[in-house]
Amino acid sequence: MKKPKLSVAGRDAVRLDAVEKVSGKAFYTGDLELPGMAHARILRSPLPHARIRKVDAGRARALPGVIDVLTRDDLGGLDYRYGATYKDQSVVAVDKVRYVGDPVAAVLSADELAAEEALDLIDVEYEELPFVDTVDDALAPGAPLVHDAEVAKAELRGSRYGAPARFKGTNVCYHFGYARGNVEDGFARSDHVFEDVFRFSKVQHYSLEPHICIAHYDGDRLTVWSSCQDPFTLRGHLAGIFKLPLNRVRVVVPYVGGGYGGKLYVKADPIAAALSVRTRRPVKLARLLTRPANLLVLDEPTNDLDIETLEVLEEQLVDYRGTLLVVSHDRSFLDNCVTSTLVFEDAGVIRRHAGGYTDWARRGQALAVTDDPNRKAARNPPRQPRESGSRPAKLSYKLQLELDGLPARIEALEQAVAALEEETRQPDFYARPFDAVRPVLDEMETAKATLDEAVERWSELETLKQELEPRPRSVAEE
Repeated sequence: MKKPKLSVAGRDAVRLDAVEKVSGKAFYTGDLELPGMAHARILRSPLPHARIRKVDAGRARALPGVIDVLTRDDLGGLDYRYGATYKDQSVVAVDKVRYVGDPVAAVLSADELAAEEALDLIDVEYEELPFVDTVDDALAPGAPLVHDAEVAKAELRGSRYGAPARFKGTNVCYHFGYARGNVEDGFARSDHVFEDVFRFSKVQHYSLEPHICIAHYDGDRLTVWSSCQDPFTLRGHLAGIFKLPLNRVRVVVPYVGGGYGGKLYVKADPIAAALSVRTRRPVKLARLLTRPANLLVLDEPTNDLDIETLEVLEEQLVDYRGTLLVVSHDRSFLDNCVTSTLVFEDAGVIRRHAGGYTDWARRGQALAVTDDPNRKAARNPPRQPRESGSRPAKLSYKLQLELDGLPARIEALEQAVAALEEETRQPDFYARPFDAVRPVLDEMETAKATLDEAVERWSELETLKQELEPRPRSVAEE
């Protein structure tokens, strides 16, 4: 029998997206820029389990550049609880936080630096609660409940999940049983029975592209560009949260820079969408992987560093006195439970805090450290009060970075405005249908407003920089 000639199997095939990706032409969510787009940042819980007594965003709202702040007080009118099998998540925490990193509030600003700065100005009062951090602790009789009340069930791909009634009032959310044969008889017939306990480090889907989304609520339609692997599930959740028909929610997924299952279901997209609904402007929200200048992270295969390694670090990192070196298996910013913390003191001595808990402060020059076995710490370390009448000698690093980036941003906005104005001058522009004209005019208006804001901010920072620069001393002062 003559073998058939195969045209696909057994032959090399070129990926359809190969050229675009290796040439840098591939378009990812982070590449999208919309006129008037603002940037969001999330304030997350530093505690694993706590009741929220107060969230005061007054100081954050007053910070120049801040457009909006989203807290639990701003969720009115939304069906804010959602989830794949249980509605056990909320857009931002409402009654209490249930894990380190639980979103408590979100800030929207015209630039990323102001949003970061505003997070430190949100005052949150917590009442710490007992927590469980292992399966055995969670299943133990009388264990603290992650959810005090019964959580509404959701539907996932046509199926509804839930634990039997006998598990009510426990941390069990689902039960599945399967049995075949008799285990004890199997043990009795075995030549050897091995029993042990195995522990594994936490594993994270560490894709090159971070979790990122852009939401734009325009008129009565919500469009979300997201680096997700499950766009239809995301669309369904967003439609439910904002009480919109499915045909008014559109989820666009450009190229995804890696996911491995970590970008399934809903991440922070509802936060970006809520801010866009409130402000009627595009909102970009990305989980950045950058670190502050005073935080160094090493990923070590063991919990302890040997003496030789410490001596090398002491020699090489003498310039990092006063900062922390965090030695951790986990590269995630949000999980602050580390295996070992080293502090570089003024004398260049390295002091160890084994198993300490660190929490980085966006505006401070130090990190809080505690050896509390419960791994709890205040969000911000105490800051040294500035002497009365004193002022910084120059712009802070963040403000200088913002100032350096403004000219390029202003130039890009000017080009965008010019292109839109040129389009409106086309002879047939106003002969087009209104639905085609209106978006261009709205986009141009938003671009002009954003340009004015950028120019005003540049002028403000330049003035501040000149005021802070040392004034040349006169001959009389000499």
